[in-house]
Amino acid sequence: MTHSRDEDGLDPLVSEHNALSRRMLLAATAGTAGAAAIAAAGCSEAAQSNVEKPAEQAFNSWERTKNFTNGEMDSGTPWVAPKQGNFDLRNAFDANLARLKIINNLVGERTYVPMVLRAISGRSEQPGGVMYGGYALFTWQLQVADPKEFPGVPEGTALQRAQYSCVYVDPQSMQPVKETRNPITGKMMQLNDYIFVENFLWFPNGGVGFVEEPEMANDDPNAVKMPHVRELGDDIMLTGDGIYSNPGKHHPRFTMALWRASLEQIMDSNRPLESAYYSHQGVSKAYEKPWTGHTVDEDVIIGTLASGKKVHSVDDIPDTHKRLILEKYPDRV
Repeated sequence: MTHSRDEDGLDPLVSEHNALSRRMLLAATAGTAGAAAIAAAGCSEAAQSNVEKPAEQAFNSWERTKNFTNGEMDSGTPWVAPKQGNFDLRNAFDANLARLKIINNLVGERTYVPMVLRAISGRSEQPGGVMYGGYALFTWQLQVADPKEFPGVPEGTALQRAQYSCVYVDPQSMQPVKETRNPITGKMMQLNDYIFVENFLWFPNGGVGFVEEPEMANDDPNAVKMPHVRELGDDIMLTGDGIYSNPGKHHPRFTMALWRASLEQIMDSNRPLESAYYSHQGVSKAYEKPWTGHTVDEDVIIGTLASGKKVHSVDDIPDTHKRLILEKYPDRV
């Protein structure tokens, strides 16, 4: 193996960045004031002076496209990496391949990430509470990025087609219900499923492009950007910072993912399909879920915590996800 690490087992190229990310996450989970701090971290002074946006201009993730309509998940050419293991984590190209093997795979197979989540609500100077629970599923397919669809991307860029499907449940029993009580308003909420599709570009030297929301991730395709990959004992860890870094109508908004897999298996060229554990933390305004009953001018935020595991076979998706999600949305696999 050609990978290496410093004396304490951490990658010095990313430790400073990750420290900032941790501080931002702690600020975000503290409430609206923390979320505003995240916004300030990404905004210029001029942008901060005009953070109040008319309701019709407010960012709303609920408006994302729900389904692929032209067979995009099946029609593209599967992306296969030129190298399957023995990565040098000090090299941007190799570190990016290690990242893609941790979160997806390098041999063109479909990837699934079933997860369980709970969401809490918060507001400034007043109590919040547990808002809802949920069962969610990511379905991912890495494809060759067609230069006709994405002109200017470097050769070797991987396009990730993604489907997200979530069924919300009672936050205490984690069982399906038609409605649950909003802990802030005291009113019953009619739970609505949350499904959408999105596309990411993974550039060869580590950068990322979010096709639908470039304000979240819009790196220079030709620049070197070291992925946040580090060794930790027998494991390999990856932090995926999805901070909305450019000023705009989406603030305050925050998301972060953490992946953990076997270092030995990720480095093994003869093991193309490896599982990995996944966790997600996110903060958004409550109005993005219209069925919660909150409006764009309220300061209520929702913090989401999710945990799951990446698999590569439908047979390995938990029975609860099959029953609640796949029976209702069979196209998601």
